[in-house]
Amino acid sequence: MLFQTMLKENREKQIIPNLNALRFISAFFVFLVHYFNYINPSQVYKSQITQCLYHYLISKGNLGVNFFFVLSGFLITHLLIAEKNLTGSISVKNFYLRRILRIWPIYYFIFFLGFFIYPLLTSKFSLPALSEHATWFAAFLGNIDRSYTDFTGIGCDLLGIMWTVSVEEQFYLFWPLLFFCFSSRKLMVLVFLLICFSLAFRIYNFTDYRFIYFHTFSVMSDLLVGCFAAFAINEYPTLKFKIENLSNNTIRFFYLSFFSFLLFQKELYMVIPLLDYFDRLIFSLFCISIILHQAYSKTGFKVGQIRYLENWGIISYGFYALHLLSIMFFQKLLLILKIEASDTSIYFLLGIVLTFSISIIISNLSYNYFESPFLKLKEGYVNKGDLNRLATPER
Repeated sequence: MLFQTMLKENREKQIIPNLNALRFISAFFVFLVHYFNYINPSQVYKSQITQCLYHYLISKGNLGVNFFFVLSGFLITHLLIAEKNLTGSISVKNFYLRRILRIWPIYYFIFFLGFFIYPLLTSKFSLPALSEHATWFAAFLGNIDRSYTDFTGIGCDLLGIMWTVSVEEQFYLFWPLLFFCFSSRKLMVLVFLLICFSLAFRIYNFTDYRFIYFHTFSVMSDLLVGCFAAFAINEYPTLKFKIENLSNNTIRFFYLSFFSFLLFQKELYMVIPLLDYFDRLIFSLFCISIILHQAYSKTGFKVGQIRYLENWGIISYGFYALHLLSIMFFQKLLLILKIEASDTSIYFLLGIVLTFSISIIISNLSYNYFESPFLKLKEGYVNKGDLNRLATPER
């Protein structure tokens, strides 16, 4: 009973507020940019309102992926540090099991849906495409495949959006092992050097859009910025204290700077072209600053106060992986009903509400009836493993 109480208290301490809401917001912006890119009648984009909305906000939706990478690096590192502080070591086996049971079910569902089920149902099945690309995606190397070929799927882009999961799985494969090799201080130095390497890789391949957008070496800086922040919070308590006690004026100035950067990013790079090379790093620094404020500061508005965002954050993985299904459905519905493209209210008001609602329903069904059995298995096994390790005295 004592060990169970210790384990429960430790898990409660590991829960960081507002991160679920942030996770969903990042997934929602990806949903928006995909919606606008799919539902793309030229007549509607002649509207100055929709053009302005797309240019200054919706087109930045892909940055939701960057935000999610930073958040993942921070959270995973935070949990590994907490585990090591509690037990004196890290169970790599348990770590891999947690990731497998959380990530693989939906990923391989999309894999079979994209390579087999959808192409066969729509008579678009392609054996050459299967033989050329399936192995890459099955091995969580879809982002590398996209770096060279930009393959997004056979008849639909469901497979294409899962490149981000490939990056994360590559990160998860190596990251826990480094905790055995280096102390936290040395890992911070290593992470800093790897961020510099990633920046150099982006600069060297700057003219190749696919490389700087999809390649692991290019995007890993986002994850590493999150990792570095988690180490810094653990190693330097004064940093956490300063974040906890930020003034309201400091917070207002920061968010004003962030939204100004987000809205006028392209214009800023036209004035200072050199900043374009540091684009991903600049945004990741904004991302981690938001995460740290939302997680630790005692002042300022917290997104977790919006209950729906916090709840939807729990199903955000399914929402991200499956939202294209609702957009594809709406796209077909427009063709069947022969709705005029000039009807902005249907294309951009009713359409967004409908596809978003369907995505939420699909994500809930996926979480409750498909993901939950795996999550229960994960929690039951991991809890038992942690409990055994807590009960074993240090030697």
